[in-house]
Amino acid sequence: MQRKRKIKFVYIYLVLLLMLVVGVFVYSFSTREAEPYDEVRNINNGASLNVQGGEAIDYSEGEEHSEPSLGYIFFSMNESDIFAGSLILVNHEHPFEFPVDDGLASLLTESTGTYGVLGANHYLYHAIIPTLDAMMAAYTEETSDETVVIISAFRGLEAQQAVLTARINLLGREEALRWVAEPGHSEHHTGLAIDLGIYVGYQRNFTGTGVSAWFSENAHRFGFILRYPQNSFDTTRVAYEPWHFRYIGKPHSFIVFQNELLLEDYIDYIRGYSFYSPLTFELAGAIYEIFFTDELDIRIPSGVSHEISGNNIDGFIVTLRRTAGN
Repeated sequence: MQRKRKIKFVYIYLVLLLMLVVGVFVYSFSTREAEPYDEVRNINNGASLNVQGGEAIDYSEGEEHSEPSLGYIFFSMNESDIFAGSLILVNHEHPFEFPVDDGLASLLTESTGTYGVLGANHYLYHAIIPTLDAMMAAYTEETSDETVVIISAFRGLEAQQAVLTARINLLGREEALRWVAEPGHSEHHTGLAIDLGIYVGYQRNFTGTGVSAWFSENAHRFGFILRYPQNSFDTTRVAYEPWHFRYIGKPHSFIVFQNELLLEDYIDYIRGYSFYSPLTFELAGAIYEIFFTDELDIRIPSGVSHEISGNNIDGFIVTLRRTAGN
């Protein structure tokens, strides 16, 4: 009898001990802090991506790596990639990093537009030439004017020095530097900038008034911005140039235009947004999520259209594009 009673007490003790262990485990699990990548909210519809944290992965240079279980594709960038892309800031403080890659193409051979190209054979990045063609075609269609031509695009160091020297001889160094950047600091090095002119049998100044005001009011529709608007000298260190337009792509051109921002302001503004808290913008049935990162290993949600551009300073601007409603 005593033996049975002793066995019964041992059994009760073991059950109580087991309940205590289970209780401690459940409590600790329910009160733990979330891991850094436990859950990412899709701000468009509240859906969650399963992105459980794990060990750091060393990815080889220049490759993309799919991790379906995490819902990400990872891109390993190089330090030099910070200095390339459609959103790089090139100005008096941040020089362009040469050499230029092989993405340049001739307007004379690659353009399908009917607009004029005045002077030398001008080059731009081939990817933006169709966009330039579309902008120039829209201008002609909407204004019935055919006098606007391209007078300048890509310039190397020597070409930029020649332009500066000519302007110094004409205006003196101090005044010349209000209009022409020092070699190495010109947007024309990027292959993303154009200067417009008026040609009516001879070249006239492009004032950005009258019918040509169309460009400052509509260039953003095609990914271009007026780079040096009025009253921007204190920031850009370049005087008002109504003829100079810079490609930064959509939706960035819309955000800059609608908020009357300079590119310097926009690059700084984006630093306030991260992967977990992006800037969102809706345009033409798409939701864009934009954020800054200074990491070289950049995570992108699987299946989401994206672009990664360096800012030419300290990191990358990532643009995700989702179809509205998804």
